[in-house]
Amino acid sequence: YIDQPQFELAPAVRFFVQSVNRWRSHFCLETYEDKLAVLKMCQVSMGNPQALELFAYGLNFMPLYQLPKHAQTISAPAKGSTPGIPQRHRSFKAMFDAAWMKLTEQEKKLLVNLSAFDSSFNLMAAQGIAQAKPSVLFSLHAKSWLQLGSSTKIRDGQQTIQNEAIYFHLYRIPRLFHACLKEILAKDHVRQKHLQTAHVWFYMAFLKKHMDVLLNGNNRDWVLCNVKHALGNIRQALDWAKKNQMSELVAQIERDMSLFQI
Repeated sequence: YIDQPQFELAPAVRFFVQSVNRWRSHFCLETYEDKLAVLKMCQVSMGNPQALELFAYGLNFMPLYQLPKHAQTISAPAKGSTPGIPQRHRSFKAMFDAAWMKLTEQEKKLLVNLSAFDSSFNLMAAQGIAQAKPSVLFSLHAKSWLQLGSSTKIRDGQQTIQNEAIYFHLYRIPRLFHACLKEILAKDHVRQKHLQTAHVWFYMAFLKKHMDVLLNGNNRDWVLCNVKHALGNIRQALDWAKKNQMSELVAQIERDMSLFQI
C-alpha cells in the first residue's frame, strides 16, 4: 500500500505533508522509510489533525524516522498528567517541554518576553519592548521557535528615517507554543506589567513618529505600510493602557488612531 501512488492522496497523509510545508517548504515523502514513518504516525494518531500537526512541528527538532518513537508522548496522555486536563492540552505541553529543554536560558528568557506580543512584530519592536538581541532572535528563528512573516521593501531617501530598516521582517511565535509561553509570563506579574508598560510606550511613540512624518508630507507609503503591519500591536497597547488606567496615554493613542482612521 505504501508503494502505491494513492498512499500520498490519503487524507491524513496529505494533511501531514501540508502541515510540514507550513514550516519547511517543498517537503515531500521521498523514500519508503519516510512513508513508513508517516503511516505509523497516522495509525497511532488515528488521523487526528491536532496530533498530526504536532508531529509535523516535531520535524523542527528531530528527523522524520524518529517521530514514531515519540508517538505515545504526542498522541497519548503524559505520565502523571493531571486528570481533567484536556488531551489536546497535554499533547501540546509534552511537545513544548521537549523543545523547551533544548533552548539556552537566554533564548528562554527572550521567548517569554516575546509572548507579550499577540500579533507579529519586527526587530525594532522586539528590541524596544522585549530587550531582544538580534543574534538571539535570529537563533530562535533558525530553531523554528519564530516564524518569519511578510517582508516589505520601502524606497526612502529621507534623512528622518534613514536609520530605519528598508527591508523589515515580521516575526511571530507559532500558535502551538504561544499559549504555553504566555502561561509562563503570567506567573511573573512584575515582568508582565513591565512588558505591558513598555509595549504601551513603544507604540505610543511609534504612532507619534509616524504621524509627524505623515504631516510633513513625506513617505506616505512607508508610513501607511508600517502602521498597517503594526495595527494589531497598536490595538493591544491601547487595551493595556485602558486596563492599567493610563488615561493620558489612552487619550493620545486614541487621538493618533483617529487621525490615521483606524
